[in-house]
Amino acid sequence: MNLENKISYIVNYCGKYLGHENMIFERKQNFDFNIEFAEEKFIKENINKLKIIILTGEAGDGKSHLLNNMKSYIDKGWKILSEDFSQLDDGNQKEILQKIEESIYLNEIHTSHNNEKSIDIDSNKKYILAANIGILMNKILTHCPTLFSKLQNPNDNIKVINFEKRNIASDDSTFKEFVKSFLNFDGKPCENRSCKHCSDCPFYYNITEMLKSNVIDSLRTLCNAIFLLGGHLTIRELLSLISFMITHGKTCEDMQQEENVAVYRYYNIFHDNTDVLLKKFQPLDPAKKRDEVKESESKAEIIERRRKNFFTSTDIDRFFLLPVAYLSEFKQILVKLEKNEYLDIKEDDPLCNSLKYGLLKIISKEHSFGEIVLQDSPSYLGETIKTQFTADFSKIMLIWNDIDFEVNSEDDKRKNNPNVEFSQNKFYLSCVYDGDGKEISNMIKLLIDYKAFAFIMMNYENYYVYTEGFSNVEYGFGDFFIKILSKHPEFYKKMSVIFDRKSYGKFIDFDLEIYKPKLMRGDKTEKIIIKKRDRSVG
Repeated sequence: MNLENKISYIVNYCGKYLGHENMIFERKQNFDFNIEFAEEKFIKENINKLKIIILTGEAGDGKSHLLNNMKSYIDKGWKILSEDFSQLDDGNQKEILQKIEESIYLNEIHTSHNNEKSIDIDSNKKYILAANIGILMNKILTHCPTLFSKLQNPNDNIKVINFEKRNIASDDSTFKEFVKSFLNFDGKPCENRSCKHCSDCPFYYNITEMLKSNVIDSLRTLCNAIFLLGGHLTIRELLSLISFMITHGKTCEDMQQEENVAVYRYYNIFHDNTDVLLKKFQPLDPAKKRDEVKESESKAEIIERRRKNFFTSTDIDRFFLLPVAYLSEFKQILVKLEKNEYLDIKEDDPLCNSLKYGLLKIISKEHSFGEIVLQDSPSYLGETIKTQFTADFSKIMLIWNDIDFEVNSEDDKRKNNPNVEFSQNKFYLSCVYDGDGKEISNMIKLLIDYKAFAFIMMNYENYYVYTEGFSNVEYGFGDFFIKILSKHPEFYKKMSVIFDRKSYGKFIDFDLEIYKPKLMRGDKTEKIIIKKRDRSVG
């Protein structure tokens, strides 16, 4: 395909062209850039034992494209219940969900009686359904609520692929192959001599630059950043972004009307525009990242330099070039967990130590896990009386762990794919303790996403942040440790009651401590003693 035809083709993927008519165009494409993602690879490898496949996610996630690919290798025993669930009426939607539920029920019976030849049931029905996540969940809860729990705990016969959980840029080699295939053309410059920009064609410059590995790596960094921040990028949105980077939404005819085509470089994509699909990327504008500025540079030159530098730099962590604090550090923790599944909170690692001490500054004045002071005042006491608890956490095992990690499980859920740095955008802080120092499977967990991680790191670096109340409500740090103490009260050392000096000037602050006498053997009597509290303590 020559350059002119390629531009005419890919401009259709820009957001402003993705109306209903162009979405039909998109679905009808044979996709010369037909790249096999991990989801399709899994289906191919397990097609013989699967009985139910549900493809769900947002519009543009690639459900229809995957379904079309599957038609080439599924046998006649498979029935596609619907390629567009949202287009069906309520009655047909209900009927489809009931068929799926019935099939799961029959397979369960067949599995439990697989040695009894007298059981005569049809367990060979195999169904495929493609549906947008919103309407699918709504209809399941309306018509077949018991189906919801079955799909949440699938077995070897059921595969639910939720594209909303996918990071489209997770696999380096697949991502590069996808971009290069989409932009593939004959490599020749524009031959339309009637165009005044033929010799300096912005399309040719953009497409040849974007085929370079370092530029594709930078594009992947942007996609990974969206994922790390908790966002989701569909295939349609990625194609729209690539299309805009090449064309800026302009056809060859449109570009011929422009005088200054230099403004349409591939890296100038972060300015405000009407393309809704690009708004996700505007907060990641490298031009917002402060760096050393020369006196001779104008504002426009600074913006141009920073954006171009992000895409063209080599041998650098590009996350540092984005205006998002601690995003690179967040990624580093996830990379460690991809390799290790969990990290002991006491691990001697600079980044792990930063995370540990940042957490301690949030929850306690004490900077040691030997003794932690927790603020937890019941609301009925008002703001004039505070209660706090001192606990000994030295014997409790605390870990940072992958969200799929299970204690005592021999099943390592990691894919160990060398092309995947990280597959999750969150992790847990977990307490592993059963009262006797042994590991348990029922861990107490606190979810750490990017926002919570950044909050911890800000505290570590002594930024002024209001932590009391906010951290407990927004992220639940204090509540996490209170929950541990509620299950393991043996770690309480003392409780303190502190009165507001203006409201209760004559009241005496005091501590309640558990006292265990050791005067007589076998005497396990515990006593609570009250001690006057020194006001200088806090």
